[in-house]
Amino acid sequence: MADPAPTRPVHPVLWGLYLGVSWTWCIGMFLPILLVRDYGLLGYLAFSLPNVVGAGAMGWTLRARGMSERLVQTHARAMGAFSAVTIAFHLYFLLWLLSLLRGLGVGAIPDWGVLVLGLAGLGAAVGLRRAAGRGDRPITLGALLVWVVSIGVLVALVVSGEPTPTAADVLVETARSEQLMWLAPVCLFGFALCPYLDLTFHHARQRTSPTGARVAFTLGFGVFFLAMIVLTLVYSGLFLSALGGGSAAPTIAAWALVAVLVHVIVQLVFTVIVHQHRIRATGNAAGAMATLGLGAVAVVLGLLHGRLPGVGDMPAGEVVYRCFMAFYGLVFPAYVWIAMIPTRDGHSGLGGTLGRRKSRTLAFATSVAAPMFWMGFIAGQELWLAPGMAIVLLSRLTLPRGAQSEASTSAAA
Repeated sequence: MADPAPTRPVHPVLWGLYLGVSWTWCIGMFLPILLVRDYGLLGYLAFSLPNVVGAGAMGWTLRARGMSERLVQTHARAMGAFSAVTIAFHLYFLLWLLSLLRGLGVGAIPDWGVLVLGLAGLGAAVGLRRAAGRGDRPITLGALLVWVVSIGVLVALVVSGEPTPTAADVLVETARSEQLMWLAPVCLFGFALCPYLDLTFHHARQRTSPTGARVAFTLGFGVFFLAMIVLTLVYSGLFLSALGGGSAAPTIAAWALVAVLVHVIVQLVFTVIVHQHRIRATGNAAGAMATLGLGAVAVVLGLLHGRLPGVGDMPAGEVVYRCFMAFYGLVFPAYVWIAMIPTRDGHSGLGGTLGRRKSRTLAFATSVAAPMFWMGFIAGQELWLAPGMAIVLLSRLTLPRGAQSEASTSAAA
C-alpha cells in the first residue's frame, strides 16, 4: 500500500502535532510514573530531558530528505521490527492497565464511563484508520484532534485539582535518587538513537523541507509532546497507589478517571494506527508478519501476567512492561549505534562482509549486556547498567576502521 500522492504541502506545525502525538506512547504515559515512584522528581527529569531533546534532534541531524529515504531503504527490516514491537507493547500495556485499574480502590467506572471509553476507542480507531489511508492532511488533522482531547484533560485536571495526591505528595526525593547516575546514561542512549528507527518520524521528515523539519521536530517535542508528559506527571498520583508507591489510594472523581483513560486510549490508538499504516505504506512485509506474531504474544502476556511470577517485590505485570522497555533501552539503540551509524568508509546496515561483522558484534554486545540490564532495570541494582552500557558502546571499536571494498560496494548497491 503506497502513500497517496500529496495534493498540497502540510504546514510544519501540523507535522509537529503528528510527531508529538505519535511519540506519546505507553512509555511517555507511564514510565515517568515508575521513575517518580523510584527516584522522585529527578527520575522524571532523567526521562523527559533526553526524550524531548533526543527526539527533536532528528529534524536537525537529517539535513536532507534523501538522508531519511536512504535510511528507510537500508534499514527496512530494523524499522519494521521497531514498529512491530511498538504495536505489541501497546497491546500489552492496554490489557495491563485494565488490570491495574481493578486494584486502584477508586470504585468501579460508572456505566456512562464505560460507554464513553468504548465510544472514544472505537471512534478513534475508525476515524484515524480512515484518515491514515487518505493522505497526509487528514492524519495530521487527526493528530490535532487527539492532542486537543488530551490537552482538554490536562486543563480539566489542573483546574479541578484532580486527581489526588497532589504534586507535592508525589514529587518527593526518594532514598534511591542517587542511583539515577547509572540509569540516566541509558535514558540518553535510548532516547537519542531510537527515533532514527521510527517510521512515523521518517514520514514527517520526508514530507518537510529542511527548515520545515526543524520547525516540526522542535515544536513537536519541545511543545506538543512535552505537554503530554506534563499531563503524565499530573495524573501520576492516580497510578502510584496501584503500583505500591505514594500515599493511600486517591479518592478521585469518576469523571476525572474516565478523562484520564480517554487520553490514554486515544493516544494508544493513534500510535498503533500510524505505525501499522507506515508498515503497509512502505511495503514492509517482514514488519507486517512480525506485528501479527508479536501482537499475539503481547495479548497472551496481557491476559495471563497475573499468573506469572514476579521478581522480588515487583509484580509480573511490571516485569513484562520493563522487558518491553529493554528493546528501547538496549536492543534498538544498540542497532543504531553499531549498524546504522556509518563506519569511516560510509557503510551503513548489515549488508556485505562488514555488515555480517556488525551483525555478530550486535548479537554479542546485546547478549552480554542483557543480563546486566536485567539486574539494573528489573532487579533494582542500577550499578549493573554501567558495565552493560560500556560493553555496547565499546563494541563499536571492534569494527574495522579501514576501507572495506566489498562492504562499500554493497552499501552503494
